[in-house]
Amino acid sequence: MVWYLNVPWDRVVIGVVLILYAAYMLWEHLVAYERIYSPSRALSQAMLKTAYWTAGYGLTFGAVFWAVSQFLPAGRNRYMVGVAVWWVVSNVLSALVWQPLSRMIDNLLD
Repeated sequence: MVWYLNVPWDRVVIGVVLILYAAYMLWEHLVAYERIYSPSRALSQAMLKTAYWTAGYGLTFGAVFWAVSQFLPAGRNRYMVGVAVWWVVSNVLSALVWQPLSRMIDNLLD
């Protein structure tokens, strides 16, 4: 299991998860923008939004992972508590900050 991995490997798992998330976000934004814009503009806007969302989620994920690692020893509880805390933090930030900024970016690019 991932919580029994040594220090470099848990970071590799986190990196792979963020890469898969970025690929999913790129696909979702590309499909949405492809209906509205030309293919080149849709790709550029999808890449911008993917970078924005991945940076937001990645930074909060890294911050929560670091904070939880300071208080809990390696093991399953660190990851379970970290996931719960990250879910709450990311949902609050998404509703209060990221979605309004995302709409503002859309309005600026139109």
